[in-house]
Amino acid sequence: MYFISGRIIDPRDCRSLPKADNMAPTTDESPCGETSIGDQQLAMTDRLGETNSTVLPVVPLWLRVLGIISTVGALVYFSIVPAPGTGSISSGPFGILPYSVWLHFLGYMGLAIALCYASHDVQRSQGQRLLGAFVLTVGIGTTIEFMQLTLPTRTFSMFDIVTNAIGAGVGVFVWGVTTYLVGQSLTSS
Repeated sequence: MYFISGRIIDPRDCRSLPKADNMAPTTDESPCGETSIGDQQLAMTDRLGETNSTVLPVVPLWLRVLGIISTVGALVYFSIVPAPGTGSISSGPFGILPYSVWLHFLGYMGLAIALCYASHDVQRSQGQRLLGAFVLTVGIGTTIEFMQLTLPTRTFSMFDIVTNAIGAGVGVFVWGVTTYLVGQSLTSS
């Protein structure tokens, strides 16, 4: 199964192709004609009229949601309990930034990418999906940081919120570039 512009399509079964919604193959041939659909590149438009030829394998929605819940659960857990190595490791890779900055950056970058992947088949423009993933990731990070105000062993830090936002921005950027490059490689082949 592949996700092509808002639809899950089994390339082996022509009956799974939608009959309406401005969906059309890029060739003049019928998708169920003599050429098999697996050999054709389909360029489809979504309901907003944007061409989307990005083809990505999509796992079931429940598994994508489980991934997000697991990521948020890990972020909450390690925001309450000190992360492994916090007491013994003082700086991150290359010795440039503190270990905690790397943990915040990578954790929220991962959450942003998970949210982008989970919302990949939502019927919105890519810009709206990316902005939504960014805002939701920053909101989760800010909420967790404010939650630390109530904990005697943890501290609130605006710097952590900024680091979380930078990680979220990089994650959204990586996802946007990846889907763009996948779409470009498909249209050039």
